[in-house]
Amino acid sequence: MSVSSTASRRGFLGAIGAGVLAPGAVTPALAAVRPVAPALPAGALFDVTRFGARGDGKTLNTAALQKAIDACGAAGGGTVLVPAGRFLTGALDLRSRVHLEVAGGATLLASQRPDDFPVIKGRDEGVERTLHSSLLNGLDLEQVAITGDGVLDGQGAPWWEAYAATWKMRVEAQLPREAENPAAAPLKWPRPRVIHLTRCRDVLIEGLLINDNPFYGVHLTYCQDVLIRKVTTRQQIDAHSTGLVIDSSRRVSIVECEISHGGDGIGIKSGYNEDGRRVNLPAEDIVISHCRLSHFGSSAFAIGSETAGGIRNVLVSDCLIDQGKNGIHVRSPRGRGGVVENLRVENVMIDGIREVALRISNFFDSVRMDVLKGPVRKNLETARSRLAPVDEGTPTFRNFSFCGVAVGRTQQVATVEGLPERYIQGVLFQDVSAAEAKGGISCTLAARVTISNFGVGTLEGPAVDAREMEALEIHRLQAPRPFPDSPVVWLENVSGAFVHGCDVGTPSGPPGYVWLRQDQSRRVNVAANAVPAPAVSAEKPD
Repeated sequence: MSVSSTASRRGFLGAIGAGVLAPGAVTPALAAVRPVAPALPAGALFDVTRFGARGDGKTLNTAALQKAIDACGAAGGGTVLVPAGRFLTGALDLRSRVHLEVAGGATLLASQRPDDFPVIKGRDEGVERTLHSSLLNGLDLEQVAITGDGVLDGQGAPWWEAYAATWKMRVEAQLPREAENPAAAPLKWPRPRVIHLTRCRDVLIEGLLINDNPFYGVHLTYCQDVLIRKVTTRQQIDAHSTGLVIDSSRRVSIVECEISHGGDGIGIKSGYNEDGRRVNLPAEDIVISHCRLSHFGSSAFAIGSETAGGIRNVLVSDCLIDQGKNGIHVRSPRGRGGVVENLRVENVMIDGIREVALRISNFFDSVRMDVLKGPVRKNLETARSRLAPVDEGTPTFRNFSFCGVAVGRTQQVATVEGLPERYIQGVLFQDVSAAEAKGGISCTLAARVTISNFGVGTLEGPAVDAREMEALEIHRLQAPRPFPDSPVVWLENVSGAFVHGCDVGTPSGPPGYVWLRQDQSRRVNVAANAVPAPAVSAEKPD
């Protein structure tokens, strides 16, 4: 598997449809993770215009729309139809066994008045607190469907402006995440979502365009058995927003969706620090497949940083990521706690990444202490050189695999960085090609890492840079045009490494080029590699 450095951009992006990526075997922990398929509620049809709703884009229809939803729920279920037109509304509360259908040509247009979204109790960025209600709200419901070819328009611009000013005030005051917003802030409570479901089950969200969400397009909190299919989200600007968020929910499938623009594309979370551990509900058994994610200010897939309840059994397959700061970012700093385990990424293409295509890190500045002053030593979330005590706030990362990944333009293919007090355990990179990348795979503070069949073009540094590690295997590394001023493989303070079956070609650099450098490493086995002579650094390992 490879991606030619001379291939056209169109060819690269179109290759996912041609099946060029061969999947690897599914791990046992993920074998039972399959897409769910909730059924549509049955019953009578309730047209919102019969309850007084007017689709003129000006009349506030909150009361009329809510009346139609309540009547459908009271009848035991059925379909609430929003026909063609622009229906301005505030917050609406869904009911069990109600199918809300937004027909083609119809728009539910969110009011831009904060008073139309009264405050409720909910969860925001991993903390249970007071927040604005959302355009569509569901609490403790069963058999809920929101479908159609229409539009849910969040009209988020006023909320984005209020958030930006409030965020600046919070950073300047160095407020922790748990603190409420300053009294003088333009945004008193966290922003609405477009769809916010809490403790709901048997949910179908299908076919809609979600436009300009104030914060999240869809937020699932403590839900189970949810299918989100063929949903499109679009955003004008970054605005610290996310398309879809799975928050301490289980058995969730996101299939054939197109998520574009905003901060993050799809987020998976399970609670922040002490409050997240108090709730202690994981996000688990999640399938994300055949989706396209493009143009993000931060990451296409963001797993964490809220991980206090644990995140496990996540399968991402047959997806295309195009344009963003990071492709897939798994993150959880000190303070979070929780176990993030059994993540598998397969048959994925990633292109146009400004920083790292695959990023796994236990360092993340969630409280923004470093924004104004640069790195702050007392901020344990970003203190890479400090050894901290292991406690309930120490996160655990284990058992990640990335198989069949084609990487186009990126600054760095992958970064793995654990904590000095708790290494990341068990990471596999298999069948990864990156002909246009500038940097390879860097690993530090990790154990049991395997890099197999990794192909690169000419990089600006090592293809594999491994430091402070245990049990590393590098197999079938393909670097036919090494950078002449850098080794292909650099091992520093690595305990136990097996480098075999690699082909690093013939460098154009000076005589005596060293393709594998060892500094203070031990138990390094180098065998059956096709390399120029001399093959290995003359420096003796410890």
